[in-house]
Amino acid sequence: MICIVSGPSCAGKSTLLQHARIELISGMPASPARPVVFPSALQQGFAPLEPDCFFHYNILRLADSIRRGAEREALSPLHFASDEPWQRLLESALPKRAIVLVTTRAVLRERMAAKTLIEPPALAGNAGSVGYSGGYWRDLLDGIDLCAFYRAWCHELERRAIPYCLVDSSDLDYRPLSAHRLHSLPLNG
Repeated sequence: MICIVSGPSCAGKSTLLQHARIELISGMPASPARPVVFPSALQQGFAPLEPDCFFHYNILRLADSIRRGAEREALSPLHFASDEPWQRLLESALPKRAIVLVTTRAVLRERMAAKTLIEPPALAGNAGSVGYSGGYWRDLLDGIDLCAFYRAWCHELERRAIPYCLVDSSDLDYRPLSAHRLHSLPLNG
């Protein structure tokens, strides 16, 4: 099983992966040795997808790549099929499920302002020591429709027949969230 832990930058993906509730939410027994795979590993040609791993996926990846001019093939930042690591993950025959971390723009902006490292070293090894550009990500976030990103991401998972659960990541309670509640949250506020 590949458990896709997804959401925008600063939604709490890394925090959840290090939280005791990950076992309950993912359905996978907690294990400090359980691999966490980042898209960059798939993009660099590594083949780290193995049974019972977590895939750490920022749903704003394409928006970031397009903004930096690194992505020229994407039809839009919501066309996830254009993302090479996502394509490689989909090629794996391993069963998949996803966790979608949901929070508001206000919470994301606050976290982006406070974040200093891209990922904690305990989770990402040396990649964690790279500085996080909170101003850049806040600017990117302010230029998008967050609701549209969540809707498009859920649609992508449904289209790929990947079961998923929505989780409120506004705090460390990680409460389940219904699809109806997702559409009623003031995400763009």
